[in-house]
Amino acid sequence: MATDGGQKEDSGTYAAVVATETSIIAVANGKTPDAPEIHSSYQSEAYGLLAGLMLLTGLKASNHLLAEVANTIEVYCDNKTLVNKMNHHQIHKMTLKELQLVHQFRQIQLSNIHVILHHIKGHQDRHQRIELLSRPAQMNVEADAWANKAEIFRPPEYYKFPANSIDLIINNQAITSDHGDIWRKATLSQDLWEYMTKSFKWRSTTPDTVWWKIIGPALDKFRESDRTRIQKLIFKRLPTNHMMNMIDEDIEDVCPECGNDGEDINHLLRCKSPRRQIIREQLVDKFKEYMNNVNH
Repeated sequence: MATDGGQKEDSGTYAAVVATETSIIAVANGKTPDAPEIHSSYQSEAYGLLAGLMLLTGLKASNHLLAEVANTIEVYCDNKTLVNKMNHHQIHKMTLKELQLVHQFRQIQLSNIHVILHHIKGHQDRHQRIELLSRPAQMNVEADAWANKAEIFRPPEYYKFPANSIDLIINNQAITSDHGDIWRKATLSQDLWEYMTKSFKWRSTTPDTVWWKIIGPALDKFRESDRTRIQKLIFKRLPTNHMMNMIDEDIEDVCPECGNDGEDINHLLRCKSPRRQIIREQLVDKFKEYMNNVNH
């Protein structure tokens, strides 16, 4: 059997191929059900191995394993870290997903199937014709192709993890790590979206078009004081004199730079005072520099 998994932006896919030396017996593939916050290539590889082990268990239980398949199954995975963790069974260092795999290995052993897990180099067909590759390498290529098909055809699906008595599901996505952070975001996000929709006069569908995941990593590149200032700007909570006047009428709603009435955020971005014009020009230059670096 060969397993594989991959990651493209916010979507992960996986596949497992059970085969003999001459033919494919069964295939399992799909999209990973994890929330976007915890997607990774490693997670997808783990799902591929988990799917393969569950497929073997099901085939054995339903007597669908062909007669020529022995009770010893050779399994090939191209993620060396995952293979090493599974083979050494360092449980105290494992994530919930990895513990699921350990559980499934044990379930297979109870079915009298002995699994030997190997690492194999992936994508060998990039350097050699597939018919010249070893059978495990060919199966790895096949698993990769089935994982790509899952990206095109299969919708995200959630299946209960076999070792869990309870699973945390938010928006039909399994939460297997960072539970507290994701729970907090899920609790607050609806109120936040409603606030921003009302404040910026968005359509009800606009929040779904924003790639929210990128905002956090982008803000992390700034100093803490700058992050706070940017967030206040986004949510129209900068302490301009207009905002402060709403809290304390003794504070005049006057721009301290140009002396005009009404220092709100719009005025802040358009103020014609020389100092603020220089700041805006520096901001634009920084943005251009950042975009050039991204494009290269």
